[in-house]
Amino acid sequence: APNVGLTEELAIAAATAGVGRVVFTSSRMVYPGHLTEPLREDCAEPADSFYGLSKRMAEEVLALHGRRTGLTTVSLRVAQVVGDGDGGRGALPRLVEQALAGGPVTVNGAGAMVRDFVEVRDVARAVGLAVAAEASSPDGQLVANIGTGGFSVREMADEVARQCGLPPEAVTTRAVEREDTSVYRLDCTRAEQALGWRPELGLAEMVRDRVSRG
Repeated sequence: APNVGLTEELAIAAATAGVGRVVFTSSRMVYPGHLTEPLREDCAEPADSFYGLSKRMAEEVLALHGRRTGLTTVSLRVAQVVGDGDGGRGALPRLVEQALAGGPVTVNGAGAMVRDFVEVRDVARAVGLAVAAEASSPDGQLVANIGTGGFSVREMADEVARQCGLPPEAVTTRAVEREDTSVYRLDCTRAEQALGWRPELGLAEMVRDRVSRG
């Protein structure tokens, strides 16, 4: 897979050039969707998508080269990124579009699906800290989650309606044959301890930014 092969090429090139550290943007998708507890980096459950598997393998390839060559590496398992440049994809832009049109703001079933979103400026700050900070792990190979802890689609819809001046009843439900109840909540304790990072922009700020951009 390109994620694995290109990451290995980068690790080899970095070690050859004498680069001290490589920061890799991994993904929340290295974790499966059937878990409900906040996800920690030591989770042994395998990914349940080929994309997530490729990201996990790329992390391991990078760390292996790091241990063999003395290169320090930081793999950031980034939640779903929102903000400027996100292309308008995902649930949040859809909900805001509905709200700005006057509603209704619709969610599938009870809106129980939980996703961890993180604002792009918080991600950029995490990358900067990862480049500058000493990797806080015994072998110099650090893995850290970057997210906000997650919230349900219903929570998103309620916040969107509130910020757009719509009444609570403007949030409506759509019947579905089988509701997606998967949960992605990232535990970001390690990022705070090892990198001094914590998210500065939460759900309210993400919605406010999206509403301002229409």
